[in-house]
Amino acid sequence: MMTLPLPSQQNTVTPRLFEHNVLVIEPHPVLSELLFWMLVLAGYSATLTTKETLISPAWLGEQAHLAPPSLLLIDVDADGMSCLEDLIPIFSQLYAQWQVVDIPMLLLTSGSEAHMALQQAGFIALAKPFHLKVLQSLVQQMIAQESRNMKPSSPLTNTVHFLQGVLL
Repeated sequence: MMTLPLPSQQNTVTPRLFEHNVLVIEPHPVLSELLFWMLVLAGYSATLTTKETLISPAWLGEQAHLAPPSLLLIDVDADGMSCLEDLIPIFSQLYAQWQVVDIPMLLLTSGSEAHMALQQAGFIALAKPFHLKVLQSLVQQMIAQESRNMKPSSPLTNTVHFLQGVLL
């Protein structure tokens, strides 16, 4: 029996025993731990990080040899909309390292305006509070869609277009 690392450790990665990995970008430790266990119990491996860790060259270097995640789960409320703007260059670099064009992205929001704006821009966003079964269902649907090679809307392209509209 393999012991999983405690999710409260920064940059927790479950062993790659599962076919699909979800990269979770969440600054709140309690929510991060909740998401970690929900994903593991649903049969996914999970990599937990924060935006601050994600932008570090050391973390980016560690990810270069790993397979790309099946899904990006991002809490955009941590720093408001600037969170997405800050992540665009990091995603561009990660996509280049992983040699992928697109990775499905699920955004968690708490503001109704932000939620509506993200959905109008083509993102899949889930407003807080939400039931874990709803989140688990969305994760399963998005990974299944990605696995069938049905191209979801491009998160990176949508992020750039959305931010251009918000920042202008």
